[in-house]
Amino acid sequence: MMSPILILIIFCIFTGLVQLLAGRKWASYIGLASSVIGLLYFLFLLTDLDLQAGLMYPLEFKWIPGLEVSFSLGMDSQNLLLLLLVFLIMPVGQIASITGSEQKSTAYY
Repeated sequence: MMSPILILIIFCIFTGLVQLLAGRKWASYIGLASSVIGLLYFLFLLTDLDLQAGLMYPLEFKWIPGLEVSFSLGMDSQNLLLLLLVFLIMPVGQIASITGSEQKSTAYY
């Protein structure tokens, strides 16, 4: 099963690539939609929150087995607040970007 945090990272990378291909007209709207979807998915992950559990949603796999190098990813209570802050600011920034670019389109680009 894929880790929920890894799904969120892959989703953000995928929508960034879609924004590059969409062009200037639709990129900001795709960014706004993806940031709102990311916020909703993160809030959904908070419903399963257990602050006493330590590392939540762990993902770990051996990267270079011969050298015993591994990759691990997870979310703990400290970076939970930072992620919440990021996912709350992203839609606000996207909305400000859309309204700012529509009002002063020649100066924006």
